[in-house]
Parts: sequence; structure tokens; C-alpha cells
Amino acid sequence: MTMMANSQQVPSQRTLALWNEVANGIDKNQTVVWKNAVDSLNEASRYLLISQDARIFVETYMKPVISILLEQQPHKIGQMERNCVEESLKLAVIIVTEDLKFKEQQEAGECRTLEVLAMVFNRKKMF
Repeated sequence: MTMMANSQQVPSQRTLALWNEVANGIDKNQTVVWKNAVDSLNEASRYLLISQDARIFVETYMKPVISILLEQQPHKIGQMERNCVEESLKLAVIIVTEDLKFKEQQEAGECRTLEVLAMVFNRKKMF
């Protein structure tokens, strides 16, 4: 199993709280805070291959986070928000790439994150 370079072997309480906050926003209101989208995906990319919590977050919430961000209209949001969308999309591609490599190495079956990649490259989306 390939592991990403990481100073910690498990996500911090702050990271777990962040994932929980994003999950609650999605579950209750179908919303996500701009910076939390980036931060939660960044942390998920760090821990995906070594943490079950990260895997659960990615497989359950990455798709709705990316979907919400892709619905934004670039001309109606500010530069900071556009940067958050772009950074989140980059992180999603990184996560899917790492997950595909992991699944191939482990012969672990279906890659549950692959659908997010199709969303990122959907020409009908604004970003």
C-alpha cells in the first residue's frame, strides 16, 4: 500500500471537526463554506490512503461538495470564491488519481470517487 507523506498517522481533531462541519452543511442545507471546501478536500487528500475517516468523507461528501461548487457562475462570484472552486477541483482530481492508483495496486475493486472526475470535466458546467 502506498502512503502519502504525512507527519501524522491519523487526522487531527480539527480535521475531523472540519469534515463533520462540511458533512452537516451538505446533509442539512446542501451548502458548503468556500474555504471549508478547499480545506476539507486538502485534508482528505493527505489522509485518504491511511484513514478510514478520510475515505468515508471522500466517498460520501466529495461529490456533493464538487457539485455545489460547479453550479456557481464565475461572473457572479468574487476572485476568492473562484480561487476556492479552482483549488477544490484540483484537489478532487488529485484525490481521484490517488484513489485509482490505490485501487489498482490493491485490486480493491470499484473506484467510488471516479464519478467526481466526470463531473469536473463536464462541459456543461461553468468551471
